[in-house]
Amino acid sequence: MSKENVEIETEAQSIEFARKLAEAERVCGRDLHDLLVLLDRDVDSGALAWSRAEAGFRYFDAMHHIIKYSSSDASRERQRDKARLNLDHLLTGRQPRIWLDRCSTKAQLKARGWTEAAITEFLGLPDSTIPNPRSRRAAPICLYDTVRVEEVEASDEWKAWKVESAVRSARAKATAERRREQLLQSLADWQPSFPVGDNTTLDDVIEAACVSYNERLSSRDWDDHRSYASPRSDERFLRRITVNYLRHNVSDYDAMLDSLHGKVGINDAVDLVRERVYAAIAERFPELARECHDQMHDRMMRA
Repeated sequence: MSKENVEIETEAQSIEFARKLAEAERVCGRDLHDLLVLLDRDVDSGALAWSRAEAGFRYFDAMHHIIKYSSSDASRERQRDKARLNLDHLLTGRQPRIWLDRCSTKAQLKARGWTEAAITEFLGLPDSTIPNPRSRRAAPICLYDTVRVEEVEASDEWKAWKVESAVRSARAKATAERRREQLLQSLADWQPSFPVGDNTTLDDVIEAACVSYNERLSSRDWDDHRSYASPRSDERFLRRITVNYLRHNVSDYDAMLDSLHGKVGINDAVDLVRERVYAAIAERFPELARECHDQMHDRMMRA
């Protein structure tokens, strides 16, 4: 881009900046002329000021409609006060403490009975945002003026929505519970397929479990021969890998879990399937009953 084109573009930006600045002054009743000084200070601060000013003006485009059509002078004054605070934040990067103290996050709104759709429908754009404290890359936290929230909650439209929402929620819960019961009922007579011959001994299964474990270990990028299993390995370790081998490689446990994917009530169904598989292993090999019990207990503690 030529120097002449750069100057033309810069001049056009300055004209647009001044126009929006005047509109912002008219809407929020504040003199913002000092921003022009910041814009001309140097390239870096000027670019920063322009970026923040653009964000501020986008906010005021939305705020203008709210202020213009507010139902009362008191409401308009609150909107103007909010606009001033937000302008300070958007143009200087400072978040006023007094503003944060009277705001609600989306999580707090949902705890009051709001949904994502209701927030969009009744509140629209957030009144302010703050950086996410957990991650710089995460979306900013949306803040909503609690006074505005309470005004919406006092309206007939929101009260009617709340009643309808409660009815929809109860209907959805009833449907989910019915589907959960149907899923569990379909498993009432299910027993795991456990093709282990009567002549198969525990030593045979332990040896097969060691082979399976070592094959899986050797497929990894790193190789540690000290970790390889053998029938002479630690007894507790052998019990663990043997139960895992019977559960994943011998029974139809994994296939059943795959068939449950995406179904309502899957958590309860998985618990039922897992419990019956452990019971089948313990019944066929009583020496492994303690290990089956311990694995079930550990999973229950982690749930």
